[in-house]
Amino acid sequence: MKHSSITALAVLSVCAAALSACSKVEAPVVSSPEPTVSAGKTTEKETAPKVPAPTAAPAVATPEQQKKIIIPQHFNANGIAMGDYSSAAGTWKSTDGGKLEINGDKILWTYPDGRKFAQITKHDFKSIMDPDGDYRGGPVDDGDLPKGSVLFQWVFDKQYGAHGSVLIFYPAGVPMKLPAGFAQGTVASDQSKDRILALPGNGVGRLMPEKFESYVMVRSGQGSTNGDSQAQKPGDEKPDYSDCPRYVKGGHPCAGGPRPKDAKPIETVGRGYATLRSPSKNIGCEINYRGILCVVGGWKPKMDPNYNPHMGGVVAIGLSDQGPVGLGQKTDAPTWKGGVEGIPAGQILPYGTVWYYGDYVVASEKTGITFWNVKTGFGALIDRQGYSPFGPSH
Repeated sequence: MKHSSITALAVLSVCAAALSACSKVEAPVVSSPEPTVSAGKTTEKETAPKVPAPTAAPAVATPEQQKKIIIPQHFNANGIAMGDYSSAAGTWKSTDGGKLEINGDKILWTYPDGRKFAQITKHDFKSIMDPDGDYRGGPVDDGDLPKGSVLFQWVFDKQYGAHGSVLIFYPAGVPMKLPAGFAQGTVASDQSKDRILALPGNGVGRLMPEKFESYVMVRSGQGSTNGDSQAQKPGDEKPDYSDCPRYVKGGHPCAGGPRPKDAKPIETVGRGYATLRSPSKNIGCEINYRGILCVVGGWKPKMDPNYNPHMGGVVAIGLSDQGPVGLGQKTDAPTWKGGVEGIPAGQILPYGTVWYYGDYVVASEKTGITFWNVKTGFGALIDRQGYSPFGPSH
């Protein structure tokens, strides 16, 4: 790899000051099928009797039958504000798979990739990923919210901490108007349904996302959160990759080409950045709109001819919008591992899936991670053994 490639990587990398102390070689500024519950079908046909029958006493459901009965309710704002979530009981999901399980005065909060995020009991917030963290908060009186809405906010109680979580309960019939200070004024949603806006760890300050639609949850069985979105149907055909360039053996067939149609957006954890990991957790990446930087476990310093042992850190591979991939050194904390100023661990990209962030596409396969820039065509396949660059000049 030429020295100019390393210079390109240096341009890509900038100091993540709010995440960790600046290092001698800077990393990028790094700001992830919803099952539905079908209503049960009756087995007896209803027929209109010719002669009115005497009114019978209502049948009493057995305990097992009661478990299967789902009674739709509308939010009780006063009860929710007091820590009684029974009017919101049930399982709530967002379009990207995030989940809230609500029962009585308890809420179990889960990330889209299945990781348990937090347990809320009344107003008490306990992080499952950071059990020693001290989070303060509860209901917040905000005059900007529509009538009947309830806002909860919990902030990481640590000096210089800019990390917090938000839940906003919106009853049916009102728009999802956001509190003052949020980047987006109103979130598109189906107003015929009760909705919950759930921001796990990115509901405060610089970590707040720019778009909120993927964080909107509805109760399971009520359909999508947005009238324009359609849930993927089981059995949908896989995209046709026959016309893809196939630049690198073992990598995604569309590597170096346009963004595949089945690519999904990577979850933003801050203003303009995201973190991700392979299912084995051996590969971690930081990505923003200017580039992507990845580290692979097992890579030796000798992989980079210009590695400086006095600087320490690990070998990293990066790609910007200026050209091919380049090697360099990452000496600051890896944010994708989690625990840096309360930032959650990176989103795990399951094998066989394709994701995108800005002009960058990331494909996760058992053979490794393939990433590329859709505008320049440059990218690389990375795995434990090394990397295979590709692009117009390869």
